[in-house]
Formats: sequence, C-alpha cells, structure tokens
Amino acid sequence: MKPYDSTNFHRQVAEAQNRESRSLPGLTVRDEANALIVGAVRNDALFEQLHAGRWDPVLDDTDLSRISDSEMKRLMIRFSAALAWLLNLRDSNPDEYKRQVAFFLDHARGWERTATGRESPGSPTLEE
Repeated sequence: MKPYDSTNFHRQVAEAQNRESRSLPGLTVRDEANALIVGAVRNDALFEQLHAGRWDPVLDDTDLSRISDSEMKRLMIRFSAALAWLLNLRDSNPDEYKRQVAFFLDHARGWERTATGRESPGSPTLEE
C-alpha cells in the first residue's frame, strides 16, 4: 500500500465532483453524494435535534466543543448505518435507490455541486 499523498487525494476529490455517476446516469457523482448526505445525515433526527434551537455568540469560541464525544459517536454510527442502507439499496433494488435519490436530491437542490471545502484560501467555500 502506498503512503498517503494529500496532494493526490485533493486532486482526486476535486476531479470526482463532475464525474458522471455509474449507478445514476445523468447525475454527477457529486449529485449522488449530495443526495446520500441528505438521506444519511441531514434528515437524521438526532442531528436535527443538535442543530435545532437558537444560535448563540458563545458558539464562535473555538475553544468550546459544540458536540460531545458521545454525541459524535452516536451520530457517526447513525450516519454510517443509514449510508449502509442506501448502498445496499443501490445494489439490491436499483429502482428504489433511484426513487430515494430523486427524493433526497429535491432537498439538496440549492446545494453546492463542485466545491470540495479544500480549496485554497480566498476561494469559495461551502459557507458562501
């Protein structure tokens, strides 16, 4: 196994954004990824509960944690399980997978479709 090469990784991440999806022709891999994130992450009840409420200026303090270790662990387990369901659906029932992705894509319509969050300083980010 080759050692980790961050330069190559960042290039590959950038290139992947516009490649056509093999499982969903007509969509890019990024479109499919956005849909999977809606299904596996954005629509998660625990994640939504952590996101709900009002913002407070104290949250700008980077010395403070916003999510506890136990919450992070629970979130990652839930996200991984939901993503596993979607990937299994892709392989076992492609028509239902397409239906789910179309539904999720409807909720990701305004999302960024090319930025990686790894762009150089001064370039657009996901927050913009």
